[in-house]
Amino acid sequence: MVQLQEAVSTSRKFLLDVFEDEAKPSGLSLEGVELTEDMKFWLVTFSYWVGTTKTYKAVKLRAEDGIFIGIKNPYL
Repeated sequence: MVQLQEAVSTSRKFLLDVFEDEAKPSGLSLEGVELTEDMKFWLVTFSYWVGTTKTYKAVKLRAEDGIFIGIKNPYL
């Protein structure tokens, strides 16, 4: 199983890689980390600024091996 620190580091990398061609996020901050109740997924939430807008994204990784599953706005 992927440990907490690795899940956060991997999620940060995926987030920055996915949005590298768009407006660079500034002030990237870790907002929360959760291992789902069934222990199958890590949900790692970040906030960052694009211009004057604060944005939130949650990265979902498979807990078993850290495989990327998706990125979404956790509040939609």
